Amino acid sequence: MSIGRRARQWASPERCVAIACGFFVGLVVLVLRWYVRDGAQPLFWNDSADYVAAAKLSLLSPERLLGIRPVFMPLVLGVLDGNQQQLTIVHSVFSAISWGLLGAVLTVSLRTWPARAVAIGGVITIASVWTVSMWDQQILTESLALSSLALVVSAALWFANSPSLLRSCFLAGSALLWLLNRDSHAIPIAAGALVVGITVWVAKTTNRRLIALTCAYLVAFAFVISASASTSNRNLQPLEHVFAVRVLPYPDRVQWFTDQGMPLGAELLAIPEATDPVKDLAGFTPVPPEPKWEPWRDWLETHGQLALFRYMATHPTYLWTETQQVPERVFNNGTGLTTYWPLQQRSIPVIDELGTISTTATILIASAALVVIAYLDEHRRRSAIVAMVVIATALPHGVAVWHLDGMESARHMLIASIQLRIGTMILVATAVDSLFALRGTGRFRLARSNDLQMAPHPRE
Repeated sequence: MSIGRRARQWASPERCVAIACGFFVGLVVLVLRWYVRDGAQPLFWNDSADYVAAAKLSLLSPERLLGIRPVFMPLVLGVLDGNQQQLTIVHSVFSAISWGLLGAVLTVSLRTWPARAVAIGGVITIASVWTVSMWDQQILTESLALSSLALVVSAALWFANSPSLLRSCFLAGSALLWLLNRDSHAIPIAAGALVVGITVWVAKTTNRRLIALTCAYLVAFAFVISASASTSNRNLQPLEHVFAVRVLPYPDRVQWFTDQGMPLGAELLAIPEATDPVKDLAGFTPVPPEPKWEPWRDWLETHGQLALFRYMATHPTYLWTETQQVPERVFNNGTGLTTYWPLQQRSIPVIDELGTISTTATILIASAALVVIAYLDEHRRRSAIVAMVVIATALPHGVAVWHLDGMESARHMLIASIQLRIGTMILVATAVDSLFALRGTGRFRLARSNDLQMAPHPRE
């Protein structure tokens, strides 16, 4: 094939439209991010100090690669020589690029302009709502993690449309980037890749080897990240938080873990429980940082995680009932996400309302969209399949994040929450696409009349 012909194929009208839509989405997101921030200074939190300290370490040192924090945020800070003002700019620009790519891929994945309009509006709304946009000025991982999530969904959808080696590499690379943001991202990546890989291999679909190999790489990346977290003991502090708020305040649970070999059970029960005299918050038992408690912390490091998993296995209702306790069994959670809302940040009235729909309503909307797709579209839409994987893996992602830390649940569960909303938005756009693509056809008219003996229209 000549270079000119390849160039004409690459610059097809469809791709030009997609690039234009992606550029439009990215530009709008960038402008809105600039507007809501209003020139405010970076916000520094307790966790920010760890990222700044890690950024000063040698790039290939064990302390950097297997340190107390995942490597991506310190890497970006290191490249910027610790300049926090520049980091906020990188946050905004990376967000615009990632969400713009998602808008571009959705444009080529959908067949009708009403559906594309829904997708473009949905991407802009999710990317600009205050729960997402407010993190640009904060020296935390949320902004990079959310933008990387949009990148992963873009890559997954692009790969699903037409699997190829190039698209496989892009998906693997974007997934690795997301994994390097937070260790908990290994859960949805591994779960989704395992299910898709096994399903494709058993079904013997087209390109099954490439798809299965891609999924195998994703699972391998997830296990490497999980191993690095375990080796560096990054899971130790969150595990102590879990014990502080969900085990130590309850004598029956302390006794169970004491029977499993946990030392100093009686002494731990004697620690005064911390409570809030004003707010109705769950109490927790903070273990002092004193040499007396080193045997307990040594046990926690070597046996605590496995003991907690055994408790979950022998108390199967714990996974659900514990999350439903009132007050919520977490601490240092403030008033939820509003705790992190910068005082100087401007609001975007319509977007902020649309983007904060409850989780229950989001699930109902996704279910309704799925029914429409299944009823009207006889083909397996790849955008719907990708959306279903994104939604399905959001549940174990959120549950795992909540159970693996006892502090700041609102902030830690944000990524899974936005993951659910991205998947729902894609499902809604696909449902609109199915509706308008079949509008006026014999199949659509027969579907409307609930004719179970559905036959193709003669003109089809």
